[in-house]
Amino acid sequence: MLLKKRLRVLECKLLKEGIFSPELRFFLARAILCLDVVLVVSVLTFMFDSHLFWFSMGLLLATYNFKILCSSVQNIISQQYNPRLILKHFVFFNLRIFVTAIILVIAIFKFSAPVWTLILGLSGVVFMLAYWCFLYYKKQILFSKTLRIS
Repeated sequence: MLLKKRLRVLECKLLKEGIFSPELRFFLARAILCLDVVLVVSVLTFMFDSHLFWFSMGLLLATYNFKILCSSVQNIISQQYNPRLILKHFVFFNLRIFVTAIILVIAIFKFSAPVWTLILGLSGVVFMLAYWCFLYYKKQILFSKTLRIS
C-alpha cells in the first residue's frame, strides 16, 4: 500500500517536472523507488559494509542522469526545430556527464570506493531498463496475440 502511494506520488511529480510520456514516467518512478530502497538499506548497513553504499551512489548518479536525459529529449522533441536548443541540451548534458566523472574520480581516489560496485551501480539503470523493455515487449506480444485470436 505504501509502495503504491509512493509510486503515485512519484509519477505525479515526474509529470509536473515535464516527463509527459507515460512509459517513461512508469519506468522512472519504479527506478526512483528502487533507488530509494537501496539508499535506505545502504545507509542502514554502512557501518558493516560500504559496498552497498557505493553501489547506491553509482545508482543515484545513473538514475539522475537518465532522468535529465529523458526530460531534455522530450523538451527537444516537443518544440520546433532549433539548432541552438539542441546545442544547449547537448552541452548541458555533456557537462553533467563530466561532473559525474569528476564525482566518480573523487569517490575512487579520495574515498577509496570499490570500482566494481560503482560500475554495478552505474549500470543498474541499464539493467532495469532492459528488464522493463523485456516485460513491455512481452506484454505487447501477448496483447497482439490476443487481438489476433478474437
